[in-house]
Amino acid sequence: MGIEDNNMRNGRGLSDQWADSMVVRPRTTERSITVHKKLVLGFAISILTLIVVTAIAVLLSVRFEECAGESSSRGANGSNAKFNGSRDGNGNHKDEEAQPWRHLRLPTSLRPRHYDLRLSVNMDNFTFSGEVNIEFECVNSTKFIVLHTDRLEVEKVAVYSDNKKPGVMRIHRQFHYPGNQVYVIALHRELKPMRTYKVNITFDAQIESELLGFFRSSYILQGERRYMAVTQFSPTHARKAFPCFDEPIYKATFRVSLRHDASYLSLSNMPVEASISDDDGWVTNHFSRTPRMSTYYLAWAVCNFTYREVTTDSGVVIRLYARPNAIQSGAGDYALHITKRLLQFYEDYFKVKYSLPKLDIQPNIQACIQTYILLYMQACIQTYIFLYIQACIQTYILLYMQACIQTYILLYIQACIQTYIFLYIQACIQTYILLYIQACIQTYILLYIQTYILLYIQACIQTYILLYIQACIQAYILLYIQACIQTYILLYIQACIQTYILLYIQAYIQTYILLYILLYIQAYIQTYILRYILLYIQTYILLYIQTYILL
Repeated sequence: MGIEDNNMRNGRGLSDQWADSMVVRPRTTERSITVHKKLVLGFAISILTLIVVTAIAVLLSVRFEECAGESSSRGANGSNAKFNGSRDGNGNHKDEEAQPWRHLRLPTSLRPRHYDLRLSVNMDNFTFSGEVNIEFECVNSTKFIVLHTDRLEVEKVAVYSDNKKPGVMRIHRQFHYPGNQVYVIALHRELKPMRTYKVNITFDAQIESELLGFFRSSYILQGERRYMAVTQFSPTHARKAFPCFDEPIYKATFRVSLRHDASYLSLSNMPVEASISDDDGWVTNHFSRTPRMSTYYLAWAVCNFTYREVTTDSGVVIRLYARPNAIQSGAGDYALHITKRLLQFYEDYFKVKYSLPKLDIQPNIQACIQTYILLYMQACIQTYIFLYIQACIQTYILLYMQACIQTYILLYIQACIQTYIFLYIQACIQTYILLYIQACIQTYILLYIQTYILLYIQACIQTYILLYIQACIQAYILLYIQACIQTYILLYIQACIQTYILLYIQAYIQTYILLYILLYIQAYIQTYILRYILLYIQTYILLYIQTYILL
């Protein structure tokens, strides 16, 4: 009991000491938590400062780039924005479908694909009549077909559907809107998107003399005034010759047929595919299909010129059309040959082959007609003017490039200085922030490591002491229990052995004595009986002998 009391006292003392040490530990943890909170708060503030400074630097750099490129792109962006804005504004206007003819631009619901144009030109009264078949595609559903016309008398209009069920579509009404030079065809039902339709229009008009559209020009030959009819569609005057989508964005292919008096010849962009003579002395020339192009590139002419031709190395036929006396005198030979040289030079220089099979040059006395084919190289024919303009352009380009280079160098140096200062300040700020954050992180890590190591060592020591004391107590208890068990077992075995020996000896002695007594008694009895029997026998024999003897 004394040992157990001492152990209990020691156990209570150790547990009390451990409890005291555990009471002190939360105070240290509270201090470390306070320090950690301050460090975490400082680290968070540093991160936020770095993010704000980086965002400001990015905004400043973007602003600097915008300011640098604003001067060079302001004009182009402004014009493009105005163009796109006006186009989009017209496209998205709420009233476009209600009254599309009131807008300056054509609606985007339809897109032309091919024109089949047949004209009959009367050079006696300067009139012409025509018929045009326009194949177009419907992009957005609409009930209105809006075409450009100017000074044209429309006689007949028919709209056809080219879908699986072809047929004539009913027209609700048709009218000319002179405010925007358009002709409007309103249908009873809508045109379906992604389908192809055709519109056939028959018209008449005058061959004007204002040098626009399809007009007439004159010249003197042998004291006689002669006339010819030519076209000038650039920029927006094809509408004076036939109904069309007269905007450069609407490109399509063209097939032209010209009917006129047989004393005249006719020209167009493409070569003559077929020529048919009529009984009335008129001739109809059918021209080949043109490439896809805008309306202002289309051209034709009706005249009584003669021509001289040459062929380039690439197979392009160049013809110079002029008065017969000018052709006979060779007045156009220089223009013809210089055109050939220029065309070959341009093909070799730009590495682009001329896209048409022929090139017709037709001088016009009253105006310079420059179209896709007829006057493609007229400016290049006048060599002196071309060289003079080229020299002026080169001089202007050199001066302009010199001024641009000087301005660019000044702006570049200024931008470099500003960029360098900005980058230097940005680098300084970033370096300072990085060093500050690095120092904060290092300080935080060191304090954290020190605090963690101290707490770890303290916890290890306390744990080690506790485990050591616990192990000592357990070992002492085990040894005590083992000693007690051994002592108890020894005493028990000793008592058992003593008891067993005593009982064994006692039983042995008792058994031995009993056996000895029994054996002694048995031997005694046996000896006494034997002696008695022997004595009795001897006595009996003696008596018998004595008796026998006596008898």
